Amino acid sequence: MIKAKSKDTAMVSGIKSFTTQKIKRLTAVPFKMSNNFIKAKDGAFYDGNKKYKYLGANNYYIRHKDKKLIDEIFRQAANVGIKVIRIGSNGEAESMDAIDKREKNRFFRIGPDYFNEDAYREFDYVLDSAARHNIRVIIHFTDNWEYYGGVKVYTKWAGLSNKNLFWTDETCKKFYKQTIDSFIKRKNTVNGKLYKNDPTIFAFDLMNEPRNEDDITSVTLANWIDEMSTYIKSIDSNHMVTTGMEGFFLRSDGTHYSGSDFILCHKPENIDFCTYHIYPASEYNNFSMSTTEWLIKRFIKSAHETLNKPVVMEEYGIPNNNPDFPKAKWIEFMTETFFNNGGDGANYWFFIDPDYHYGDGNEINWTQTEYMNIFIKISNVLNK
Repeated sequence: MIKAKSKDTAMVSGIKSFTTQKIKRLTAVPFKMSNNFIKAKDGAFYDGNKKYKYLGANNYYIRHKDKKLIDEIFRQAANVGIKVIRIGSNGEAESMDAIDKREKNRFFRIGPDYFNEDAYREFDYVLDSAARHNIRVIIHFTDNWEYYGGVKVYTKWAGLSNKNLFWTDETCKKFYKQTIDSFIKRKNTVNGKLYKNDPTIFAFDLMNEPRNEDDITSVTLANWIDEMSTYIKSIDSNHMVTTGMEGFFLRSDGTHYSGSDFILCHKPENIDFCTYHIYPASEYNNFSMSTTEWLIKRFIKSAHETLNKPVVMEEYGIPNNNPDFPKAKWIEFMTETFFNNGGDGANYWFFIDPDYHYGDGNEINWTQTEYMNIFIKISNVLNK
């Protein structure tokens, strides 16, 4: 078990361990987003010629909110040093009859042929607001899960009953590429920028948490990732592309139930960096600090040494009110462990406004000084 470090113990990266107390809010180092597209090279991110690391967050609901709240979320995120936010950016419905008309704008695509311009216009504002607040965004094109449609809807459009046929069916591939086109080729109605020419976009996730349980060797999913990342690069050479994967490793027999091996699926040359998602305390996990540290180090080593690519801890979270997992201590521990071992970017799950009451328990908001000071303390080292 790793013991909490005293507050005056220097970390190898220059980050000092920080004991949260009832103290005043710290001040984040101001930062400004450059006009460069962030690139990946030799296992690191670069902003121009300068190495780039970031502490970030997730927010899946921001695009559904009014403009004032969108601006406030980005403003408050910047105030604690958050430089990259991964945003919920998919929404597919089988048909207009399948949705509540009051929630129409949650969906970018309603049926295979109807692209909801109102939803895209809302997203235009999100991108413009992010830029005005010096924050970059990660966009994912669809979701393996069914919260807002996802892969299962694509297969229904194609008349298929098996969700995992999505990875090989040519009609599904055509529909998915149309979704890619609808974002990358879009002209922002707020600022006039083509998405493919907008450095506000940090990267594209092919999907949130792709899996193919019907091929436990992961070969089918890896081939799909290769094809789709190559397609994106053929129409957009500016932006990085990644998988959006959770991060599983093949067992000794060369299989894993998820069909989504971390190494194999991040190998394609047009995948710029690796991702993983980690929740030590969840319905399925009850990790010790030593196990969590081992996993974080394994992901970093696999990305840097095996694949020579940067790695992003794209989702990580600690639940509220679990006495076995003191939230502040664990957030600090996981974030420091990641960056002190060479990690490149981290997005906490998730950053909310204080009036949002539909979280999964892992959320943090900007009124919680104990958590915000952890972000400020660490981001001040990364952003200096």
